[in-house]
Amino acid sequence: ISEDDVINSIDSISEKADNLLANPPMFALDALSKAAKKDLKVILGGGGGDELFFGYPTWKADWLFKYWRFLPESIRRVCGGFSQLLPVDYSPHSLSYVLDKFCSCTTSDRKSAHAWWRTVIVEDELTRLNSDFEDQWDRVYEQAYAFSAERSENFIRQTAVADLNVWWQGMGLYLTDVIP
Repeated sequence: ISEDDVINSIDSISEKADNLLANPPMFALDALSKAAKKDLKVILGGGGGDELFFGYPTWKADWLFKYWRFLPESIRRVCGGFSQLLPVDYSPHSLSYVLDKFCSCTTSDRKSAHAWWRTVIVEDELTRLNSDFEDQWDRVYEQAYAFSAERSENFIRQTAVADLNVWWQGMGLYLTDVIP
């Protein structure tokens, strides 16, 4: 889609959206829906595939975290300081963002760490926005993990089920149900 497509669809998307969710795929989904509407009634997408087939970098962070959490605090601080020396890059999975995100995780609990990887804003920014926000996020994931633990003892499977319950109920289904 072009810049003009985005500009021309902002009003339409804003009218359809009934909350403050702002996600760039909304524009692509809107364009796809308009193009498909001419000939098709139903479109099958690939949404949820990353959660089902472990496609997000968060699962790589989970694997590395098994070892990271046992390193001395001094070594983890040095790595965190190194992340601050990298040039800022705003692309989704840039080294500066990923390293900063990974090193800023203060928990030693794997489930809480996984939830942390799934956030976009780092801890000090969350605190400035709302001191209770992190606790609220943890509660949402705690509920999702309780549900997933009933279905599997495998940690990786539990994270996939938790992500489906948190992300797809809160964002993915919303995008595909509201925007088209």
